[in-house]
Amino acid sequence: MNLLRELFRYHAWASLQLIDNCRGQPPAALHEVVAGTDRSILHTLAHVIGNEQWYLETLTGKPAATPIRQDEILSLVDLQRRCESQSRRWEAALDQIAQLDVTLPADESRPETPHGQNLLALQAIQHGIDHRTQVCTALRVLGLEPPNIDGWSYWAAAHRSNV
Repeated sequence: MNLLRELFRYHAWASLQLIDNCRGQPPAALHEVVAGTDRSILHTLAHVIGNEQWYLETLTGKPAATPIRQDEILSLVDLQRRCESQSRRWEAALDQIAQLDVTLPADESRPETPHGQNLLALQAIQHGIDHRTQVCTALRVLGLEPPNIDGWSYWAAAHRSNV
C-alpha cells in the first residue's frame, strides 16, 4: 500500500462525505459564520478546494480547468464536482511526485523551499483536515449532526471487502 496515496484518498473521501452531509442541512445554516470560525460552511469548503487547486498547480504546473476565485462561494453540487476532479488530479500528480522538484519561492511565512513537493502534499492534507474539522464544529454549534469522517470511518468505507 502506498501511504501517501491512501492519505489523499482519505482526504478526498472526507471532503466528499462532508459535502454530501451538507446537502441534507438547512441552506441557511450553510451560510452561517459561527463563533470560532472566520467563514461560513460553504465558504470554508470552497476555500479548501480552491487552495488545493493552487497546491496542484504549483506542484504540476497545470492550472485547474475551472479555478475557484478568492472568496468565491459555490453550490454543493459544484463543490462536489470540483472535489472529484481534484481527487483525480491528485492521483495523477502522485504518479509523478518522485520525479518532481518544485522550489517554492519565499513569502512572508517561509523562506524559499527547495523540494517543495513534499511540503505541498503535507499542507494539502493538513489544511483539509483543519478546515473540515471547523465545518464539523460549525455544524454541531448549529445543532446539526456532522458526518463521521475520521480515519476509522474511512477505512471501514474504503476497505470493507478487505476486513
